[in-house]
Amino acid sequence: MKQIYQSLFIIIFMLIFSSSLSLAQENPWFDMINCSFCKNLTIHEGLLDNTTWEHYEITNGIVSITTVNDNFKAAYEDVGMKMQEVADLFQKGEILPLCNMCMAIGELIQLGIKSETVKTKHGDFTIMTSDKPEIIEKLKNWARRTNEEMEKMSAIPEKE
Repeated sequence: MKQIYQSLFIIIFMLIFSSSLSLAQENPWFDMINCSFCKNLTIHEGLLDNTTWEHYEITNGIVSITTVNDNFKAAYEDVGMKMQEVADLFQKGEILPLCNMCMAIGELIQLGIKSETVKTKHGDFTIMTSDKPEIIEKLKNWARRTNEEMEKMSAIPEKE
């Protein structure tokens, strides 16, 4: 159960800049409207603008760092609990819609990545690793793609 909870925080880290995803992509990397996990990130106004995720490669995987503005910590924790509820439904065998990013991290979790999350004063960080070179490369590719997609999202002007 703890492993699932930690994995959910990983998903949260990767999605923060995609609050206004209404781009005309057939299969978006992030989907804040239809993805069972991601849509939870939009329930607290301002959370996405007050949280940052950073992903760094290490020798045997990646490190993801989440920083949350102090005024949004409670909202961030609430989203984590709601995502845990979604994970519980998956664990019970329910099939729910996911974006490509969530499907990709789900595949990595199924491949057996090791994951550990540590709460910090201003958020948390997660270390995801593997002993298998092919899985390490998939982890790094996932982090690169997520960083690229987040960069694209941060370049989209806010709708007024």
